[in-house]
Amino acid sequence: MSHSNHSKVAILIPLSLLFCLPPLAAGWSDPNVAPLAEELLAKAAGRLTKEGDAKQQTCVVMDFIEDDGVQTRIGVEMADDFSASMSSLAPQLAVLNRAEHAESLESARLNTPFEHREATAAKYARSVGADLVVIGQILKEKNDLYVRIRMLNAEGESIAELHRILKTTAYFALGRDKLPPRPKLPFPYWPDVPVAGHKGFEEPKCVSCPTPAYSEAARKARTQGVMLVYLLIDTEGGVRDKVIAEGLPGGLAEKGVEAIERWRFEPVHGLDGKPATIQVAIEVNFRLL
Repeated sequence: MSHSNHSKVAILIPLSLLFCLPPLAAGWSDPNVAPLAEELLAKAAGRLTKEGDAKQQTCVVMDFIEDDGVQTRIGVEMADDFSASMSSLAPQLAVLNRAEHAESLESARLNTPFEHREATAAKYARSVGADLVVIGQILKEKNDLYVRIRMLNAEGESIAELHRILKTTAYFALGRDKLPPRPKLPFPYWPDVPVAGHKGFEEPKCVSCPTPAYSEAARKARTQGVMLVYLLIDTEGGVRDKVIAEGLPGGLAEKGVEAIERWRFEPVHGLDGKPATIQVAIEVNFRLL
């Protein structure tokens, strides 16, 4: 893969020390959210089951994202409040607790190209057994917040949509700051799977690990940083699964995933000398020269 002379993407493997960031601050709530949830539910009423029906529909609210595809703390907070409002306003729906699904929601978002968010949201809904999924988009303009919120079914079909401008909102002050990301996911991530470099298991060695490309959006914005990914490497040295513990904006996370899916390693052996499935944490370092 060819690259510009003006960028450098370094792959560091493995990462030996992991640190957690402070937890998401609690207590943020905005009176604008409940009316939005009520309006969306009203628009979707014809497609929702009614209280007392034999089958109760399940709904999940994904993290809201900003217009450029970047997710900030404002999107997490607004989605949390929207989910809570839906739960109280629509007893006929089983609204999934976002706190219990925080890790999988984060992983789903970071693996999603912005233009494919509807398809990925539907796929995520199916993975958690939800019939419905809510996605939101936020645009900050001067002192206003423009929001677009949609409800989809598990096939990705749009059920209801609303567009609103919020002129007075606590979220705006929150969203203007460069807030820290969510805490990194715990490592080891997969229970009962050996960790590379521990208890007699070897470190993985790259056979073919193509360097991720730099996205044009990130290059223009001069975006740099480190992406942290957990990999599950199978007995043949292929990447069986991956989870982004800490991503990067501007399409870099997607570029990282695109490259990682093609990575191949030498099979890792344990003390018994047999190939083993292992997990490892890696850093992908994106730098512009």
